Order: sequence, then C-alpha cells, then structure tokens
Amino acid sequence: MGGQVIQVHSYQQWNQYMQQSCSCVCTPPVIVFFADRCCAASCTMEQTFANLASTYSTLTFLRVELQEQMGIVNANCLNQTPTFLFFKGGKRVDTVIGAIPAQLQQTVQRHSVCQIHQTPHISCPIRAVPTCPIHRGRAY
Repeated sequence: MGGQVIQVHSYQQWNQYMQQSCSCVCTPPVIVFFADRCCAASCTMEQTFANLASTYSTLTFLRVELQEQMGIVNANCLNQTPTFLFFKGGKRVDTVIGAIPAQLQQTVQRHSVCQIHQTPHISCPIRAVPTCPIHRGRAY
C-alpha cells in the first residue's frame, strides 16, 4: 500500500500478498496489473496504473511482468495483455482486460468503496467489528 505500485518478483511474494488479502466484505481488493513490456498497450497503461495507485493510496496495487513470472501468469489463465485482476482473500473478484483507462478507473473506484455502507474502505464501520480473522478491528 502507500500509493505505489509494487513489482512482484517471485511466486513466493505473490503468495504472500494473496494470503494477506482479506475476503471481508468491507476490505478493498488487491489490484494486479499483468503487463508485458513488449506490448504497446501494456506500456500505455503503466502511467494510468501508477496514477490510480497514487490516488487510491489505501489500496494495494501489484504489477506482474509476464515474461518474468510465467508461473503466476499460468496460474491465473491469462492470455491477453494488459489484464487487471482484482483479488479478495486470494480469489479473483473482478477483471479488466485491455488498455481502457476509463474502464479501469471505474472498476478501481467501484472497489474502493464498501459495497454495504457506500463509504471509502478506510472509514467503513465494519472495520471495527472483531469478526475478521485478519483485521480483528485493526486498521489495514
């Protein structure tokens, strides 16, 4: 988190982020940009993704380079770039395929708000409820 895009360098690092993600209804997803530096469409989305990470600094933004992390790519059955996957509790909850900045922006915006309370995740009242085994009422 913190307004930056985190480059995933290993399958172990990938698993760590997926295990840390929470499936709580009030928790924002981990947003993953599957990119290929040889793909012009991926390159055009780099700045858009970085800007979204800066704007939505309470969300986690990861970047996976296809040529370097084929195990992660194959595990997620990807066949197009750029692809943006949204994960909660290690499970895919949404997908955006292609270099369509407005669609990615809308999807990130939708996931940045608690769907129950229609508030930003950071101020969602459920966060204080001790039912989540990961958060137990702590800020995330």
